Amino acid sequence: LARVPFRFASSQRADQYIVQVSDRPDFPASRTVEFQAPGLLPNPDRGGQLIVIPNPNVAARLAAKGVNVTAGQTLYWRVGYRYSRDVQPPEGGWVFSRVRAFRVPVSPPSPPG
Repeated sequence: LARVPFRFASSQRADQYIVQVSDRPDFPASRTVEFQAPGLLPNPDRGGQLIVIPNPNVAARLAAKGVNVTAGQTLYWRVGYRYSRDVQPPEGGWVFSRVRAFRVPVSPPSPPG
């Protein structure tokens, strides 16, 4: 989990994005890490633009919070988005996508001999 890129489509009228990852689907702050998309999206009026947060080290960041990541474990992620010049930002600072999940890959066994 040292090189997991997150890819998603932009939302219309949003120019800032984060990805949150947790081992719990309710994303408690003590067990959640955040990765910010680099810079502001230049054309927030057009939705559906590809956004990539390249290769954050998910396992190391979760371990720093005391969350042990193991093979076969389910991790949850969601995208937060907002418009940086909103006069009244959303409550909590971000509007979140639906929660998605992925399983930590299990390494294949070593070859015999």
